[in-house]
This record gives sequence, structure tokens and C-alpha cells, in this order.
Amino acid sequence: MITLYYDVGNASCIQAMKWFKEYNIKINTKRIEQMSSNELICILSLTENGFSDILKCPTRAGQKVLNQIKNIEDSTFNSSINYILNNTNLLKGPIIIDNNKLVIGYKAENMRIFLPSKYREAELI
Repeated sequence: MITLYYDVGNASCIQAMKWFKEYNIKINTKRIEQMSSNELICILSLTENGFSDILKCPTRAGQKVLNQIKNIEDSTFNSSINYILNNTNLLKGPIIIDNNKLVIGYKAENMRIFLPSKYREAELI
């Protein structure tokens, strides 16, 4: 089952939910603040670049967020996990996961991996 972790009021999260509704795909929605340690580790296991894939872009963040990201970079893995879970504002949204599929943020072309293969094949014709 597809799980979409969202942040209230985040436009990308809202667009992602609408996309799934448009394609009639059932999803579980869960607020990012309610993410467990095991869920975060599972998400990280599917990333290519670890923490940098799921954290907000440092070049766009304010000084406070930059300091928080630096704290994560200088910590142990377990400390970083705990820090992120206590500061979920650092995470990009939405985070969408299903078995071995992961999409961070909203881009319609990336969301296609959640469409059934028959549907993707029909779109190509």
C-alpha cells in the first residue's frame, strides 16, 4: 500500500494527494510529524544519497535550518534519526513510499511509478 507523508498546508503535498485521487489510486496518508523511526529508516534505505535526499535544500533554507542540517551532518546515524523526528520541519514533502518505490516532492512525471504497468503502457500508445 502506498503511504504519503504530508505536511499540512504544503502545496506539493496537496498536489500529490490530488494526483492520486485523479488516478483513483488508494493511498494511506500520514502526517510527517507522526513518522516513526522505523519508517524514516525504511525511507532512507530507498534513497540514493541518504539524508541529503530527504532534507530541505540548504541553499534555500534560512540560517536556523542550515544550522539544524549541519547538526545532522555532524551526528551519528541514530542521533540524526532522532533529531529529524524531533524536527520534522527539515523534511521535504511529500514523501511517498510503496515497497521499493520512493518519490520525494511532487512532480507528475515522477509519480507515474505508482501507476499500474498496464496504465503506463496504454499512455505510451
